[in-house]
Amino acid sequence: MHQKIAAYIKDKRLFTKSDRLLVAVSGGVDSVVLLHLLVQLGYDCTVAHCNFHLRGEESNRDFKFVQQLARTYNLPFFSTDFATQDYASERHLSVEMAARELRYNWFNTLLDEQNLDYVVVAHHADDAVETFFINLTRGSGIHGLAGMKAKQNRVVRPLLLCKRSEIEDYACKNKLCFVYDSTNSDTVYLRNFIRHKIVPQLETINPSFTKTMLNTMSYLRDIEDIYNEYCQQTQQEIVSENNGVYQIPIGKLLKKTAPQTLLYEILSRFGFNSDVSENVFEALQGESGRQFFSNTHRLVKDREILLIEPIEDTFSERFTIDADVQEILEPLHLQLNKAICKSGVTVNKSKSDAFLDVERLTFPLVLRRWQNGDRFVPFGMKQQKKVSDFLIDNKLSLIEKDQTWVLTSQGHIVWVVGQRIDDRYKITRETKEYIHIKLIK
Repeated sequence: MHQKIAAYIKDKRLFTKSDRLLVAVSGGVDSVVLLHLLVQLGYDCTVAHCNFHLRGEESNRDFKFVQQLARTYNLPFFSTDFATQDYASERHLSVEMAARELRYNWFNTLLDEQNLDYVVVAHHADDAVETFFINLTRGSGIHGLAGMKAKQNRVVRPLLLCKRSEIEDYACKNKLCFVYDSTNSDTVYLRNFIRHKIVPQLETINPSFTKTMLNTMSYLRDIEDIYNEYCQQTQQEIVSENNGVYQIPIGKLLKKTAPQTLLYEILSRFGFNSDVSENVFEALQGESGRQFFSNTHRLVKDREILLIEPIEDTFSERFTIDADVQEILEPLHLQLNKAICKSGVTVNKSKSDAFLDVERLTFPLVLRRWQNGDRFVPFGMKQQKKVSDFLIDNKLSLIEKDQTWVLTSQGHIVWVVGQRIDDRYKITRETKEYIHIKLIK
């Protein structure tokens, strides 16, 4: 088995002898065999153990066993305790998912803190098959059905080609001690139900069922690679970005093969789950203005385009600009220059430039988001107009509207930034001093 694992590590390029490995050891036969093999093969190992406190005294027994095992091998040892049930309840997760999230978060922290290269876990062929059926029953796309990968980011699985029976035989032949998890036989858990009830029935139909499934998942991983390449190329064709806002033309999306699946792959990058993605797809032919949210982003259907932007916390913030300030970088990049007004002053008519009469201003100026009810007199007009109506008339998208800032003096708008100044603050023949404010894109 040593040669088999050594060849697999080399063939899959999992890690090298110069890499420092964090080996996840629960105390069960799989992880004990994994650690023994890695030590025998001469790899640099550090042992990590998680106590999830789900099995009472049995959990504490496992900790003591793994701690002693690390001492026997004279290896560095790290352990941690989790209030798994509380974590699961707070985040509305299953206990299994909570434990997975907790342990991998901790592993990643240890990798960084201890300058280690990879987390090595003891998943084997039977685990991979069971995970396939778990994903199948819960509903999964190609990513879930392609199964576990031997190397995924900083997680490696050297035992993935071994069956559970091989691992148990190795432990027996090498007289390795390990602990037994009493919950492994409890078919209340989905994985155990598949392991003890489903897989044995399928093996009566095909004695080589596990090997056949591994081959099938290998084909699916190849298909996944092709699928990922198509999605990546297509996203580059139809998704554009401007000032942090991503745009997806609906017409272009609908012309692509499997547009609903493609949309999910695009939106998943921004934290949208499959249910929200489905709702967005159903809304493509509907009216403008529909909004959808992930934890980090907002999506707006605006006419014939989908707009995606990060959720910001600056809507209620106000930024003051004192009279001597010449430049600000946040929340917008503005340059401010005062000058004496002389005959023949050239006023740039760009939307990014505001030329204002200094004597009409009271400092400090305040920069804030526009609000419902805001009014100003657009340059060239004599009557007040609602900012909301002005933005609609200028055909700004919903996201562009929300990103619009106004510059105020004593509560009065002097410039809808990047759009138009208030006519009452413009340079006139009587202006003695003016300020030029430039919005840097």
